[in-house]
Amino acid sequence: SKFQRKTISILIGVIWLYSLLWAVFPLLGWGGYGPEPYGLACSVDWAGYQHSLNGSSFIMALAILCTLIPCVVILFSYAGIAWKLHKAYQSIQINDNLPNSGAVERKVTL
Repeated sequence: SKFQRKTISILIGVIWLYSLLWAVFPLLGWGGYGPEPYGLACSVDWAGYQHSLNGSSFIMALAILCTLIPCVVILFSYAGIAWKLHKAYQSIQINDNLPNSGAVERKVTL
């Protein structure tokens, strides 16, 4: 199935809002920002988890909701794609859905 342009635009907007939400949380008091080791930039205060429940809960939520769950979704998506390709490969080999094609065309299709 094809996605419509409107659906893709909405999904991209939701992704941007989700990332903006997580970027704003430290500004609202949950978690915090701190300097990088060389002081050239700021990022999440990774050392803050040792000092407060606020910092540790933010880092745990960030790790689970922004890293672990997206990685699991990506892995399951790729597993689904691989499964469909495997089934299509088996279907072509077993049922020989390409009766009018030669061996070279069949190999290219596989």
